[in-house]
Amino acid sequence: MITQSWDTAIKSSAHHDASACATFLNQDGKHFLLDMQCIRLDYPQLKRFICSHAARYQPEALLIEDKPSVQSLLQDLRVEQANLPLIAVMPKGDKLMRLPRVSSMFAAGNVAFPHKSAWLDSFERELQAFPHPKYYY
Repeated sequence: MITQSWDTAIKSSAHHDASACATFLNQDGKHFLLDMQCIRLDYPQLKRFICSHAARYQPEALLIEDKPSVQSLLQDLRVEQANLPLIAVMPKGDKLMRLPRVSSMFAAGNVAFPHKSAWLDSFERELQAFPHPKYYY
């Protein structure tokens, strides 16, 4: 099963958070990170990128964080791209509170990164800088 998980940002300037999409292949209880995109796009370009990125990987689930700033995006995608397997996700707690839920998956060896990728070094530096990343993308 392929899953894409989006944390979107609507502003595209360099001093704002980027939108991020992690694409995973989930197989036999393991999560293989296929692709990591961090992009700064305005709303119309972000919507097009989400659609094209979904077309590239054909995910069975496309998770988008359900926050107030994303309501229009979710509504537009549901109307304009009814074939997308959209799932609005409301995270519980802030990123620091959610960290233990995923760090145990890493510790158990259930998350794998590719050996080589153009985005891998930047992604690993951002993970190591958590919770205060320096926007390596």
